[in-house]
Amino acid sequence: MGSNQSDRPGLLPDSDTMWAAVQTKDETYLDAFVQGVSSTGIYCRPTCPSRTPKRTNLTFYKTWQEAEAGGFRACKRCLPSTPHSRHPHVLLAEQVCRLIEAAVDRPPTLSELGAAVGRSSGHVHQVFRAVMGTTPSRYAESLKFDDLKSALKTGPSVTDAIYEAGFGSPRRVYERAKDQLGMTPAEYRKGAYESTIGYQVIGCSLGFLLVAATEKGICSVRLGDTEAELRDGLATEFPGARLESGSPAAARVAAEIVGYIDSHRTAIDAVLDVGGTRFQRLVWDRLTRIPVGETASYGAVAADIGSPDGARAVAGACAANPVAILIPCHRVTRSDGEPGGYRWGAERKQALLALERETNYLDPNIISHSRLNRSPFACRAVM
Repeated sequence: MGSNQSDRPGLLPDSDTMWAAVQTKDETYLDAFVQGVSSTGIYCRPTCPSRTPKRTNLTFYKTWQEAEAGGFRACKRCLPSTPHSRHPHVLLAEQVCRLIEAAVDRPPTLSELGAAVGRSSGHVHQVFRAVMGTTPSRYAESLKFDDLKSALKTGPSVTDAIYEAGFGSPRRVYERAKDQLGMTPAEYRKGAYESTIGYQVIGCSLGFLLVAATEKGICSVRLGDTEAELRDGLATEFPGARLESGSPAAARVAAEIVGYIDSHRTAIDAVLDVGGTRFQRLVWDRLTRIPVGETASYGAVAADIGSPDGARAVAGACAANPVAILIPCHRVTRSDGEPGGYRWGAERKQALLALERETNYLDPNIISHSRLNRSPFACRAVM
């Protein structure tokens, strides 16, 4: 059980990368591998909260099954053999989300949340932040800002919209508007006429790909048959914004996505700037945890997020996904195993699924789950 196990190209990151992930407990590599510790006979996730072992005692495995075949037993703290979507920490975070969403006008305090789930307030805060990438209070705030966005589009004035969304005064809104809206409430109300969105269109085996970016991150990834079709779609998606071709940030991510599609390269690093309703964000977060090469049914996704009768709503959230491939809605299929619909065409969906089944990718997740469910999302995409 030595630490010098040879790397297996296409299956594992290199040993230095894995060691760095174990040292920093990098959630980017949450499901990329497990490490067996020869001094204890236990295997763990790279994010395990236990004390970091010596590198010389580590052996890396792609799956927990391989680790057990190597004679290791599962850690009882990080539960590496438990599917991540059903990991106790994820379940706890989802339970806290439901409690916050049910009382968004008066979000529960940490103490109230702890009492409701039977855990200490400190434990709730720590687990929620690790899973969701934000605190319970910031999550509650993002829900209010979702309501504010809707009210700004329909209300008679900015002030009326602020109170309609449940804020006690405009002051807090203006203090947080830049982070939550990316602009002032007045600018958002006017349809973001002062904003600039850069984009890049590039050809690939699936037709044409358009990637668009704001100053905060990638806001749109579209697939289509012609460049004109994609540009027109972007203009419809962001009416009033200034659209400028040739964005360096968009061009870089576009090239990386095409490398993923056409050359089986595994290097996409993107920060996302996308909105969405509470339900849509919950669905999109779940989609990022469907491993490459696998699928989940609309009904299964609905059940996993606590809405067992919400299969149709899940399908709607998939159709509204603004960033194709980065949030992998193509991995959601019908209950009978058929691919089902896809915003960018059924043939493209089938092609992506076939690609991912045939290729061993470095990381089973395109986007780190821990960085989702913020408004705007701030997600680091890695492949």
